[in-house]
Amino acid sequence: VKKEQMKLTEAEILDRVNRTEAERAGYAQKAIAWEQAWRLKLFERTPQEAIEQDSQEQVTLPGPRNVINLAQRLISTTPKIDVPTLDDPTAEGDKLAEKVENWLQAALQSINRQQNRNLISDLTWQALVRGRFCLEIKWVGDILPERLKKRQLPILVRTLDPLNVGIKRGTLYTHWAYYKCEEERINVKASFPKLKLDGVFPDDGGQPVRVESSKCWVIDFWWTDPKTGDIWNAILVDGKFAKKPQKTNYPDIPIYEGYGDTAP
Repeated sequence: VKKEQMKLTEAEILDRVNRTEAERAGYAQKAIAWEQAWRLKLFERTPQEAIEQDSQEQVTLPGPRNVINLAQRLISTTPKIDVPTLDDPTAEGDKLAEKVENWLQAALQSINRQQNRNLISDLTWQALVRGRFCLEIKWVGDILPERLKKRQLPILVRTLDPLNVGIKRGTLYTHWAYYKCEEERINVKASFPKLKLDGVFPDDGGQPVRVESSKCWVIDFWWTDPKTGDIWNAILVDGKFAKKPQKTNYPDIPIYEGYGDTAP
């Protein structure tokens, strides 16, 4: 019975997601407004509509965009990696630390190449515009296609949009975290080929047809067993299990959130 204790049901997971989304609603509203300011889209109407309707001229100053661009230029996208030699403060320990530093630098280059993005640049933009930044770090060596296992880093490191992430922290540890997004049906079937997706969508003529590009809600949900500290994971697609609850070997929940500043 104890082993089954943390196998949450679909309803329990959805309840946790809904509660966390309600708690983060205020932040989400502000983050959307911040992005609109960065995009310089502060007016609902176009300049031409403002003139025609109220004989007023709309002027949008580039201040928000300029501030973010300047801040991004001040933050290097090549971090300084310095590994201390605490365990073995000898010449041999220094050589080992140097090898680890070189490996980490090469790993970051590999991550950028695989994602076709610059990881640090993306995190910087999130911190400045979203006010928060999110990282997902997963082991994918077991699920990579055979041909890619020798060519690709077995660790997936990518940014997640903080608007799509929910985290419930406790005093001692993180209770749960999730990533929620809409995915096309074709992508969901590629990840879960045995999954039976419900839903029939009418075409323009009113006839029922399954559409590959139709969207599904996907929730990648992680939580901590309060008794053992084990990390559990489940994936829901449109509220149904695509991956049933499983205990993992992760030492921590692999979704991390940081803040753009340290103000409480």
